[in-house]
Amino acid sequence: MKKLSAMVLATALATPFAATAADSDDPIIIPIHNWSSQIVMSHVVGQMYEEMGLNVEFVTTDSQAVYESVRLGDVALELEVWEGAFGHSFREALSKGGLHDAGDHDAVTREDWWYPMWTKDACPGLPDWQALNDCAEIFATAESGGKGRYLDGPVDWLKHGKERVEALGMNFVVVNAGSAAALWAEIGAAEPDMRPVVVFNWTPNFAAAVWPGE
Repeated sequence: MKKLSAMVLATALATPFAATAADSDDPIIIPIHNWSSQIVMSHVVGQMYEEMGLNVEFVTTDSQAVYESVRLGDVALELEVWEGAFGHSFREALSKGGLHDAGDHDAVTREDWWYPMWTKDACPGLPDWQALNDCAEIFATAESGGKGRYLDGPVDWLKHGKERVEALGMNFVVVNAGSAAALWAEIGAAEPDMRPVVVFNWTPNFAAAVWPGE
């Protein structure tokens, strides 16, 4: 349930990019996805271009298909490529030509099924996955049919939660969140009454500083 990954930067091949954009009325199109760090970084870069007097447009884009969009010139650049989720799509587009890999970020990431520490109080055998399965009923909701509910990442992150549950024969249903914000909302809503929850999470992000967990 864990995977190490890296972040890289992809930009369309353009020479020189800013000068070319300055000579055109067409906007620099920057894709926006469904997690906070990518949104923030994209807006920071967009503001830098705007301060240079360039026209910028932000467009909500599928986070798997975006690399082909960059390669074809439909969008200008991609600020984050999380290896665990998007590495295959990125490398496939890169192999076709028309992309420049600007390098790896030093951050080493980890992706997990994750729970806040109050959940461990309700299921003391954690983090053993079999203990989690034995405690499945405490994660049940009105919609889960008596099974535990696991909130996975958005569908386009390709986290394969359903496949893991099926392979391990776990007594859980998997629901995909619509965005990273929906994952944080799930934890925040559970906090007041210490309701047990298990969700997809990763590092680095801010969540562990707000809700200690594992």
